[in-house]
Amino acid sequence: MALPPRGDPRRPLHLAIRSTRVLAILFLLFGTCAFIPMLMQGGMPRRGGLFLGVSDLLFYIGPGAAYLVFSLFLRQRQFWAVVAALVLASIQLILTLFFAGALLIATLRQPNSSISLIAGGMVALVILALGQLIYHLALSFEAIKYGSVEQQHGFEPLMVQPVDLPAPPGDSKGPPTIR
Repeated sequence: MALPPRGDPRRPLHLAIRSTRVLAILFLLFGTCAFIPMLMQGGMPRRGGLFLGVSDLLFYIGPGAAYLVFSLFLRQRQFWAVVAALVLASIQLILTLFFAGALLIATLRQPNSSISLIAGGMVALVILALGQLIYHLALSFEAIKYGSVEQQHGFEPLMVQPVDLPAPPGDSKGPPTIR
C-alpha cells in the first residue's frame, strides 16, 4: 500500500498502520528473545523467573499480538481499532516511562554500568516509537472518514444536461428544430 502524499488527510492512518506493524514485530521479537534463556534451561522457571516470564508475556508478547491484530483492522478503517490501539499504546507508554525512571535511578547508583546505558537507549527508542504511534493514532480519527484509495474510482460521471438553443434573430416562433 503506497503512502499518501504530505497534506493528504489519510496519511496519518497509513503511518499508524505502519507503526503498529513495526511495533508488533519489535515486541514479538523482544518477547521471544526474553523467553529463549528460559527455554535453554529446560523447564519452568522458579519464583523470580516466573515473574519475569509473566511480565514478559504481559508487556511484550500480548501487546505485540494485539498491535498485529489492530493493524489489520486499522487497514479496514475500524474506529474501535484506533481507540483500542490508542489505549494500549498509552498504557504501554506510561509503563515504559516508569521503567525508564527506575532505570535512571539504577544508573545513578552505579554510573559505570554500560549495560544500563544500552538498556536506556533501547527504552528511549521504545518511548519515541510509542509517542509517535499515539500521535498518528490521534490524527487517524479524521482519516477514517475518508474512503480508501481502493474504493475511489477516479471521477464521478456527469449526467447529460438538456441544452437550450437560442432563437435565431428575427424568428419569434420559438427554438429551432434540429434536423
